[in-house]
Amino acid sequence: MLKQLELPPLQERRKINRLVMLYKVAKGLVPAIPATDYLKPARVKRQIKAKQYSDCVTSKIIDKQVINNDRGFVVKNSNSNQYKNSFFVKTIIELNHLDSRVVHAETVEGFKSALHFDQAHSPVYYAVTGPSPYQAEAETCLSADFPRIYL
Repeated sequence: MLKQLELPPLQERRKINRLVMLYKVAKGLVPAIPATDYLKPARVKRQIKAKQYSDCVTSKIIDKQVINNDRGFVVKNSNSNQYKNSFFVKTIIELNHLDSRVVHAETVEGFKSALHFDQAHSPVYYAVTGPSPYQAEAETCLSADFPRIYL
């Protein structure tokens, strides 16, 4: 049914919406949530790329520390499952895993299209849904700032 309607899985749609909301908070577009109260920029250091497998879900401690871009944020330590799955902790970890070309988008729409393009080319998403319904839209929105990646 997802293929017929050309919709990504619900899990991916929720993830994208969380990342867009965090992007808006970080850019100061949500006046009710000041970024300085909740987000602490991580200092730039070497990038750690944890090896990930498409058929395995892990919760390694290193996944929390991975920052694949220069606009990452510090993840606060969490002891309870409720706090680990809260909006800021969970979404900051996901944002830190994004490539630099995605987080350097100038506008919210540019971020969304780069994010859809990035998510559509992930091995797990492609295996579940087939070719992305957002691919044409993402390719038209990508400018020289975003190099095209073909698999």
